[in-house]
Amino acid sequence: MNNSKKKNTKKPVQYPIIHKASKSNISVEVIRHIPYRFIIICLISFFVTGTGTFFIVKAVKNGISLPKKSVVNTPVKKSNYKTAIFDPYQLILMLSQKQDVVIIDIRGEFAYKKGHVKTAVNIPYLDGEETTNKIITYISGKDKNIPIVLYGNTQYSTDTKEILQLLLDKKTNVSILAVGWNEFRFFVNFWLPEANWQDFSIANYIE
Repeated sequence: MNNSKKKNTKKPVQYPIIHKASKSNISVEVIRHIPYRFIIICLISFFVTGTGTFFIVKAVKNGISLPKKSVVNTPVKKSNYKTAIFDPYQLILMLSQKQDVVIIDIRGEFAYKKGHVKTAVNIPYLDGEETTNKIITYISGKDKNIPIVLYGNTQYSTDTKEILQLLLDKKTNVSILAVGWNEFRFFVNFWLPEANWQDFSIANYIE
């Protein structure tokens, strides 16, 4: 029996050497796998979005209003409509100086009784032609040099713009208030010059 110790003939395990990749190498590898089309699309999207935002901000700063909702089925002719808009600030100046002006409120009777522009008369909108004929009858005896201004619920009211278009087609000298009752009553800073904000009270111009 051989009592001598057996020599360990096993070879040591050799583990693979792992090299730590630097962050820069990883970034380069990631970028290499991004399709060039994707990068181009991202650049174009960024350019278009940035350009659009720039022009919108520039337009707002210069006081240019953005496009508003158009009137459905009752488009107002631009040539007539542009000259038929009446400035609400000009209206309150005329009221404060007690100048002659005819103001027509075409909202419903209930809304009119809750509040309306001072001296305004109520001719509720029922039907386009019917309401137009009532307005023409009412203003027929008025001095043609006196401004005639009509307004509805808001500046986007389709009823008001429909009536205006019908009145313009009948060659009447009628204007539409640039704002509706809601803006005139509750959003004064929307249309009143900033210099008049502190000393102005809308209560003096409504009933």
